[in-house]
Amino acid sequence: NVKMPSIDKLSVGDMVDLVGHPVTVTMTTGARSGTKQEGNVFTFDPITTSVVLAKFNENSLQPVEFVTVMGDSIESIDKPTDLPPTCRPFSRDLLNWMNLIVGEKDTSQNDANSSENVKRRNELVAWLTKNYVTVCEKPDGSVLIFDAVRVTPPFRPCDCICDNAIVLDRVRNIVAKAGLS
Repeated sequence: NVKMPSIDKLSVGDMVDLVGHPVTVTMTTGARSGTKQEGNVFTFDPITTSVVLAKFNENSLQPVEFVTVMGDSIESIDKPTDLPPTCRPFSRDLLNWMNLIVGEKDTSQNDANSSENVKRRNELVAWLTKNYVTVCEKPDGSVLIFDAVRVTPPFRPCDCICDNAIVLDRVRNIVAKAGLS
């Protein structure tokens, strides 16, 4: 297993990066102390640090159940080196399927490396930097604003992703003001 920082030490960006990946969650409290839950990360709540896992069985293409693990009962989250039987390997298709469940668009239709999207990303990053907004370009071609809101191609206000509705609304307004061509 690949040891990860404690759940309360993960940034929102780190949490977003884990979505779709197989993990092993070790419990810390009560009768469940030391027990493990394995599955693919479906979502995190950055406020409570709770995590929702999608659990598969060997023959299922879709999860057979979703399990919520409360943040205060998590001792550690690790990326397994050997794929547990309740997990699927991370793939773009799995991530897109998870996004579609919650009403987000299929990101495979928006190539981050297309010349148009590279241009829009560069314009957005330049505008945000000029206006002293904390921004980080991610390896998958997305942009992370304030270490909390991920913006995916084609970098419109509706392409912003964040669990906190207030932060999401404000960052969408900022992205709209960038006036990308």
